[in-house]
Amino acid sequence: MPQEANPNETGPERILSREEILSEIRSWCENFEIERELADTEGIYLLEGIDSENSKRYIYQRKGSFPVGVKKIDALKTTIIEEYLDDSYASTVADYDPETNRWVHQ
Repeated sequence: MPQEANPNETGPERILSREEILSEIRSWCENFEIERELADTEGIYLLEGIDSENSKRYIYQRKGSFPVGVKKIDALKTTIIEEYLDDSYASTVADYDPETNRWVHQ
């Protein structure tokens, strides 16, 4: 007898390509330089870019728990964060919605 699918279970999280990540960051900042890019066997889990004026940093974080140097980053969502470098104020500017496969701007 076939087992019924559980509607509350979701499949594996879709891992975004490097170009998809860069495209979303470009929608917030056209000119930036990548400062740091970290990946595992599944793909990029952290990408940091700084704008050409050196005033803002854009940070992509994939959902999950990942090592970064001596600390770990834990992200409940796949997200893009904008950080102002003069005062370190940071806020989420976009979350990735795995159900629609689209970025939701905040």
